[in-house]
Amino acid sequence: MAGAVRRVLESLRKADRRMVVFLPQGGGDRELYVASAASQVVIPAGAGLAARLRRGGNVVW
Repeated sequence: MAGAVRRVLESLRKADRRMVVFLPQGGGDRELYVASAASQVVIPAGAGLAARLRRGGNVVW
């Protein structure tokens, strides 16, 4: 399911659509994987992140 949603977001981005994903409660691996297809990811201060970053991934903190 997450892969399907991410593919839709990727296709929108390839069509030059700017996307901002808002994660009001933060997220884990799945949420960040899907959100990373967007142009920008917004996470409020104090929201939790429970992601296990993998070697060679696209997420940079």
